[in-house]
Amino acid sequence: MEIRRIRGPYPFGYTRVAEPGPTPLCYLRIGIVRLRPGSEIRLMFPEWETILILLRGKGDLEWPERTIKVHRLDVFRELATALYFPPGMGVHLKAEEEMEWAVIHAPGDPELPPRLITPDLLHPRVTGGKGFQRQIVEILGPDLPARHLLVGETLTFEGNWSSYPPHKHDEDRPGEEVPLEEVYIYKIDPPFGFALQWIYSPRQNEEHLFAVRSDDIVIIPRGYHPVAAPPGYSVYYLWAMAGERRVLQVSTDPAHRWLLDHYRLSSPR
Repeated sequence: MEIRRIRGPYPFGYTRVAEPGPTPLCYLRIGIVRLRPGSEIRLMFPEWETILILLRGKGDLEWPERTIKVHRLDVFRELATALYFPPGMGVHLKAEEEMEWAVIHAPGDPELPPRLITPDLLHPRVTGGKGFQRQIVEILGPDLPARHLLVGETLTFEGNWSSYPPHKHDEDRPGEEVPLEEVYIYKIDPPFGFALQWIYSPRQNEEHLFAVRSDDIVIIPRGYHPVAAPPGYSVYYLWAMAGERRVLQVSTDPAHRWLLDHYRLSSPR
């Protein structure tokens, strides 16, 4: 049976959490790094392009010929620092305070250069309408070079829906939709809260409904995939997509497409 939801939290060190084989993923591989204060780890992935996204903590990020200090209180109050690097490049992480990083991989191109992405380079935008407002931040968008990866963060305000109106990106329809598999890595504030993730595909005659908690990971190989944040809880998810073409073209569920016109939205994302 395909694994669609993985429960956190994860042990200290680097943990391979989701990959092709036990899950329906083809391109994406997901890991989590957790470090205790004073600990460190070296990472190098011979075949995969990788992006590290700091979720929380303080310490050093080092790669060939450069070292920087990084800090993030948490995903709800501060924007991310991230490092994209090609296959075969080594990275060294050292924790001053407890640190947590999301590690997103896909098959890569060793010729692409590393790229540091800092909070001042990010451009948060609030989108949606009444009852479905959220903040979206593209970290590794189509305008930045990579082989397969597209990565960003969404913060869904309490009592709102997200990834709404429901949209999908699992068919190759030129000019309308490009196939991209996707993974959500969740955080909830306060952390004892929950969210609801609905995935449905009328074309495939399948439907999944998950109650998700902080640190859970949900895998979305296909289908529409809206999220609900209950009153009292803010819901964050790091989204990672991958496909043969790095193009963000999605299609809205026809039953709910009227919401785009009603709220004058250009896209359901």
